[in-house]
Amino acid sequence: MQERQLWQSVGRLLQAERERRGWSLAEIERRRGPNAATVVAHEQGAIRTLLALRKHTQVFDWHVPDVLWRILSPADAQPRLTPELLAIFEKYQQLPAASQQALSDLIRVIPPSPPSAPSAPPVARKTRRQTPPRAARVRE
Repeated sequence: MQERQLWQSVGRLLQAERERRGWSLAEIERRRGPNAATVVAHEQGAIRTLLALRKHTQVFDWHVPDVLWRILSPADAQPRLTPELLAIFEKYQQLPAASQQALSDLIRVIPPSPPSAPSAPPVARKTRRQTPPRAARVRE
């Protein structure tokens, strides 16, 4: 899927949800979402900033990663979010907009890591058996 197709799919999903709920463009804005012009742009696939998309998805109690997952995953797939990834997403959502943008910019410039070689199974080590300390003898 190309980037343009991705954002058009996001737009169709947002529009379908708005219509399913019977909300007007003004209702999205009233619920602290983006203004009507931005909603129309998003629904047409013109996503300009992650911040605006986040504001739009929050109106539906959605998170951006969940929206992208719905579009990019097979219909029968279940999200494979580990507790660690979920914690990262939640922390990200709590950041101020400027910090989110800075992280997004940073992620774009980080080169992909090379595929890792399969690691050898851990070597079993003999451990010394721990013995409880001896009671001190009391001399009378």
